[in-house]
Amino acid sequence: IPGSTDAVKLCLEKLILPEAAHIVKHARE
Repeated sequence: IPGSTDAVKLCLEKLILPEAAHIVKHARE
């Protein structure tokens, strides 16, 4: 199902983006 790939990608982005921002924030300190 083509739509499922987009759903997975969206979920991953929602999980990864806040984590990445958190890591970058700490890395700069």
